[in-house]
Amino acid sequence: MVATRARGTWLVLSRAQAQSAARISRAPGVRQLLAGTPVVLFIGLLAWPMLFTSSSMGGDWGLHLWFVWQQSLAIAANHQPSLFLQLNQSVFYPLFAFYGGTLYALAGLLTALLGGAPVAAYVITYLAGLCAAYGGWYWLARMAGLGRWSAQVPGVVFIASGYYLTDIYARGDWPEFIAVSSVPLLVASALRLLLAARLTLGPAVALAASTVVFFGAHNITMLWGVSVLATVGVAIVAAVPQARRLVTRRGALRVACVMAAAALVNAWYLLPALVYGRRTNIVQTYGFAHTLHRYDYLVAARRLFTLSRDTSAAAGPPAFSTALPVLAIALVLAGLVVSPTCGRAGGWRRALWIFAAAATAVGLVMTHPALILALPSPYAVAQFGFRLETWVLLSISAAVLAVLVLARESPRLRRPFSWATAVVVIASVVGAVQQVGEYPRSAPRSPVSADFRHAYPKAPGGGEMIDYDDASLPPVQAAEGPELVFPAASVHDDRVAVSADLPAGRLVRSNLATGPYLVTVTGASVAGRTANGHMVLRVDAARTAGGQRISLRPADSRPVVYGRLISSLALLLLGLGLGLLLVNELRGAGGRAT
Repeated sequence: MVATRARGTWLVLSRAQAQSAARISRAPGVRQLLAGTPVVLFIGLLAWPMLFTSSSMGGDWGLHLWFVWQQSLAIAANHQPSLFLQLNQSVFYPLFAFYGGTLYALAGLLTALLGGAPVAAYVITYLAGLCAAYGGWYWLARMAGLGRWSAQVPGVVFIASGYYLTDIYARGDWPEFIAVSSVPLLVASALRLLLAARLTLGPAVALAASTVVFFGAHNITMLWGVSVLATVGVAIVAAVPQARRLVTRRGALRVACVMAAAALVNAWYLLPALVYGRRTNIVQTYGFAHTLHRYDYLVAARRLFTLSRDTSAAAGPPAFSTALPVLAIALVLAGLVVSPTCGRAGGWRRALWIFAAAATAVGLVMTHPALILALPSPYAVAQFGFRLETWVLLSISAAVLAVLVLARESPRLRRPFSWATAVVVIASVVGAVQQVGEYPRSAPRSPVSADFRHAYPKAPGGGEMIDYDDASLPPVQAAEGPELVFPAASVHDDRVAVSADLPAGRLVRSNLATGPYLVTVTGASVAGRTANGHMVLRVDAARTAGGQRISLRPADSRPVVYGRLISSLALLLLGLGLGLLLVNELRGAGGRAT
């Protein structure tokens, strides 16, 4: 069959049309520049408080910045990321073993490469997240056959939405924001490789990078994301015959190989998290049901279905909004009503209903804590129902994309839906500007240093960090007396030793903050834990004239060793594969030039 310029997408009748639609023109021109300039300005508008103010925003914004700085110190000193935070009150606190290890390592590496500039590196990652989210949607829309202007609509709706910006400025949940931002790029690059005739460098790099970030940033987002994306993907393959015809073994194998290698880069921290996660305090003692019910008012109908992004005290902290893109939802509903008349794009009609059903289903779960608690226990670690709103927003943006394709395929719908889409875009931009303008004016973000915890109220120093302490050990009452303190400043290369003068067998409280599966203790053994979660040590060595020497170093447990080995092999395979692709493309370019 001769390939024609497809007005459809990857859900068309012939594979040749699908491959034609998947190609995006790379030729530079005035139209590309004109189409790209508003987006650059819009992303700059959304990011201006990060770029031009010194506020540490709201929620955990400054805390994650401080964690990035800590990981950058470990990388600069040891040339590899650490599983631990070193704090005076909690040495060897295993934050990076259970939470966003790879993301902190990447940001820490960027900080080190910039000469120890954590604020610059941190802001760059936020900008990268905004660009990845928008760019992924634009790529998907162009593959669907939309023009340069209409292809920008799904991305604008998504990055301008209330909860997406709330994650930046009010909640400051940087790992969640970055993980969610990688999803559109991941889906777009995976589809591009799935439909392509061969493996090409650009989409492979995009898929590898987005996969590494998605699986290495935020475990809760990863769990819910894999579940939602897999469910929607299976539904499309099952319900849309055109999509089924396009899925080939060769294309699926290409995508699986790239994604598997990229995902396994995160094994250095995900494998210990998988094996030891259930021992942590956050899993064993956290009241998820209480938290889910406590904050369900934030996903009440009056907060979700409103055009206002109210930042008054009654609505919560500044810049905190859970308002859904109501006008975009109205556009989708209109598309659902007229979709039976769009006979030429049957595949997209079915896809629209699937996306709308996904948004509705996740929305129902989000607003009913009992439904979340009825799922397998790991899903309840979401803690807050409003965290699921990102998947509602992604589904709505996908539905908007489907509506635009249907309108393009139906001449009588093109004009009214074009005007309606313009209203949706204007409302999204105005709401985003309003919300960003109300960013929290809080403590300064710099200088980021050891004293940062005193300037930033939520940073370590004002209270204990206990989420990832070992709660599986039995409580032990140590004798009254001095605590065995390992100074954080003395930890080098994740190793530290102190001298003590204690009788053999003595139980002593310590500031060690993790269990024996992650830290090896020499000269003593872990006997249990105190009420605040820190380890109680039993002195093993007999007292000598100089006392005992008790030391700590990372454990060589199998999950830790195997995790690092798997990550190293995955990095090697990924680097070799992408390197071979680069060589092949350079040879091809040279052959075409001659």
